Amino acid sequence: MTLLTALKATGKFAKKNVGGMVTIAGHTYGVASAYNEARDNGAGVVGASAQGLTTEFLPNLIGQPAHLAWQGANLAKQAFLYSNQKAREYSRYGTESPFAFATHVDTKQTYTMRQAGLSQIQQNMFNTKKAMMGNEAMFLHR
Repeated sequence: MTLLTALKATGKFAKKNVGGMVTIAGHTYGVASAYNEARDNGAGVVGASAQGLTTEFLPNLIGQPAHLAWQGANLAKQAFLYSNQKAREYSRYGTESPFAFATHVDTKQTYTMRQAGLSQIQQNMFNTKKAMMGNEAMFLHR
């Protein structure tokens, strides 16, 4: 069979089976896109090939209801993992800073109270330094 004869036979097949050719093209695209996605996620060539083929042809192999149940289980697992990740993130927010979600509204009274507290802390710091002056040896050589 020559190349020209093979091309003519392919053309005749394509004219008779347009729907089949579209189906083949769709499956090829599905396998290729699933393969590329798996490779982008770090899978090896064999694993990505297997993932691409099973993603595309699994519904035909096990039946549509079983495939939908399998997809539902995968979605439930992903939702569970995502909610756990968010819960861990939100629990860290509370420990990183004490006022993470607080919106402070300063009034004259709160400003004055804050200034008084800072002044008191500073005064205590000076008192400690004053008590230590001249007595460094006692504090350093215990």
